Amino acid sequence: MKKLKKLLVALGAVLIISIPAHASPLTLFFSNEDPQHMLNKQYKAYAVARTFTPGTIRRYRSRLVDTSRPLPKSIRLFIDTNIDWVIYARSIFGSNWDKLTAGQRRNFKSLLRKVHIKKYGKYFSPDAKFSARFNKPTGYKFFKGHELAKVPIIFVSHRRNVKFDIDFVFYKGAKRWALCDVYIDGVSHSKTYRSQVKRIYEKRGYDGVMKAFRRALDKS
Repeated sequence: MKKLKKLLVALGAVLIISIPAHASPLTLFFSNEDPQHMLNKQYKAYAVARTFTPGTIRRYRSRLVDTSRPLPKSIRLFIDTNIDWVIYARSIFGSNWDKLTAGQRRNFKSLLRKVHIKKYGKYFSPDAKFSARFNKPTGYKFFKGHELAKVPIIFVSHRRNVKFDIDFVFYKGAKRWALCDVYIDGVSHSKTYRSQVKRIYEKRGYDGVMKAFRRALDKS
């Protein structure tokens, strides 16, 4: 499978595992326990909903891709609690993050979130033919004083009859683990973005980066 297709399918899986798939989403917030356990629980909840209540997933999908309306509170709270958008945005901007004002950081984080939800939300579907295998233990490490956890998964796309590795990287905050990066076949999604953002920032500054992401939002 081509790298771009892997990226699209895999990041669709991020939303599948990070969005409530049943009527009681608040019970599946990530906590201080092994994040692999919570990923596995949410994946199983999605698998059940895909089989027995596919209409629920389709309704979630329609709200994700419709940027003209705010997300329902349950979805918004779940996504913003289980994904650390600040850490993710900072990783994408790299060393240039420190040059941004508080307002610029806030606006970029908000736009980044919108782009990802709309772009990959369309893959949140009961028709997605895939399975996830959690066959390795979570790896933990400290980096610059912060605890990180990497959850390795073998992702199998039954429609394309291929499998590839996805590593979900979590950052441990004060209350719980939260997703902050995704590695696909060993390549960090945030680092891939970082090289692109750095190139735009050096040529066109912050406004150029925001313009590029707004264009990506319109094309999604």
